[in-house]
Amino acid sequence: MKSPDHQWDCSQPASQRLSLPLGLFRWVSSAGSLPLKHPALALSPLQLMALPLTNALHLYRALLRECTYLPDSQARTYLRDHVIHSYRKYLPRNQQQRKELPLRRQVTLLHRGRKGLSVLRRANEGYLKPLQNVLSLAYGRKGRRRRKLMDELMQDDIPRDHEGGHAPSDPQKYSRDWLPSSAVMALLRSQSMNTEHLDRVVTGPTKLKPKPAIPEQNTWGHQMPEKRVKNLMRKWYAKQLDRLLPPLPEREFERLQDLSHGKIGTDDGPVPRRRRVVAPSAETPSMVNEMLLLGGPQKSHTFAAYVHGRPHRLTPRLLQRMWLNILHHVPMMTRNASKDRWEVKWTVKGRARPQVSEVASDYLEALFGIH
Repeated sequence: MKSPDHQWDCSQPASQRLSLPLGLFRWVSSAGSLPLKHPALALSPLQLMALPLTNALHLYRALLRECTYLPDSQARTYLRDHVIHSYRKYLPRNQQQRKELPLRRQVTLLHRGRKGLSVLRRANEGYLKPLQNVLSLAYGRKGRRRRKLMDELMQDDIPRDHEGGHAPSDPQKYSRDWLPSSAVMALLRSQSMNTEHLDRVVTGPTKLKPKPAIPEQNTWGHQMPEKRVKNLMRKWYAKQLDRLLPPLPEREFERLQDLSHGKIGTDDGPVPRRRRVVAPSAETPSMVNEMLLLGGPQKSHTFAAYVHGRPHRLTPRLLQRMWLNILHHVPMMTRNASKDRWEVKWTVKGRARPQVSEVASDYLEALFGIH
């Protein structure tokens, strides 16, 4: 295997030199080869072989291009803003605020970008699981938007006094008698009773515990220490928050309802993909014969590419089913002023009832000998 300092040099074409990570490209363009003191040489040979030949700018353009092909206008807007925000987080506009990223961090970020690009491409090709994942991100069923909606729901609605940080009847946070806000508890109880209607593909783990299981005594038979009680309560609360499905704004919920029932959706159809220019094949009959002699007969079409699903045509009917599946995971919360409590409603999936028809007596006698 070639030594690492001879893997890249400036004699390569510009397109290949731009494919290097940012730090390596700066070293190669200035010194002409990879120097012996470069931090990449601290990696193992297998890690050096796995260095991504990915141009971050090309990856950025490819991600934005795939976002324009998504069949949902809200998904197109949300994923585009998400890609732009993710890039500007590590590359701010102010030149003085930019910092050189370590090589390992560059490898991790480029791998994450290629993975996201693969998800977007498969979603646009009609693979159901990636498309469901994209719609879940756009409508706040997982990811950054879900956490943002949860932050709005987690605001404590107990009135505070002006002097202290807590109301007089409010117990200390994460104590044994402490409970989250009434809105979070109402959603927690309601979602725990409707877990059977939720899909793990959309939300991930769905099992919830409305009450924490904290024993009164520890293993040695002594009273549970307060520090241990707080840690258990904090762990229980964080686990429930990771699995809760927050409600959407009313206007967005009504739009999703109309999309799932086919009332609107003419403007949300799949955007036609721009066709790639196919280069003419340069293979000659002699080359084909040489490949046949060296490699043997090649396999014909197999179903290996469809092991994890197959592409579908993104028809309006299919998209309505996808939107309806998202709607089943969106609660609708309203505040009942007369009863002073939150009411949570879910769009439950309809199940077809079994139809039992009466069998004629002649068939009963012929089949079972019943008169």
